[in-house]
Amino acid sequence: MTNARSLQITPDCDQFNVKVTVDQNNKVVLEVTGLKGKQLLHLVGNKGFAKQNISEEELNNLGKGSYVLIVIDQKGSENFCQKHVDFTIN
Repeated sequence: MTNARSLQITPDCDQFNVKVTVDQNNKVVLEVTGLKGKQLLHLVGNKGFAKQNISEEELNNLGKGSYVLIVIDQKGSENFCQKHVDFTIN
């Protein structure tokens, strides 16, 4: 038997909101409200593209395509909230 730890999604995740917009110059604007802990960003894109622990600045170096941004509000080693936001760069 292994010593598995379970992560707890906390009940106050409704206060955590994420909005992504792409302007006419293909600049990605990220707005996150209600964070209670450390913000972590992960990105999934076309053709198996995936990147963990990215910075907000890296969002503006993306090529054309569809993406899913995963924003995690980490409140310690075992409690977190996460939101997924789809966006497209044309």
